[in-house]
Amino acid sequence: MAQQMWGRASRLGRRVGGRVVRSVPQLAQRPGPDGSGGDGAARADATFTRLESQLALLRERMNELEQEVQEQRVLNRRLAELADIVQELLLPAVHRDDERLAALMDDYAKKL
Repeated sequence: MAQQMWGRASRLGRRVGGRVVRSVPQLAQRPGPDGSGGDGAARADATFTRLESQLALLRERMNELEQEVQEQRVLNRRLAELADIVQELLLPAVHRDDERLAALMDDYAKKL
């Protein structure tokens, strides 16, 4: 029985993640919606064009997300630098390293 199922699946297309995926030539052989021979090749071309446009949109969105991640990295670094400055300011004067505090403030001011 299992052999029959796999044999049938291989005739329909290839199996990916439990689903049967049809190739473009197999799509071209399918009948049209009216049951006639239909223009399967035109439908396959339309499907391919639609998938290409979706891929282009996904690539564009990925580039936008990469830019946003980079902006977040810069902001997180600035936040860490501010946290260092605040921590140094909150120390009692006896334990405070004024030279380090001045260096931190200068570095932060330069990056603004």
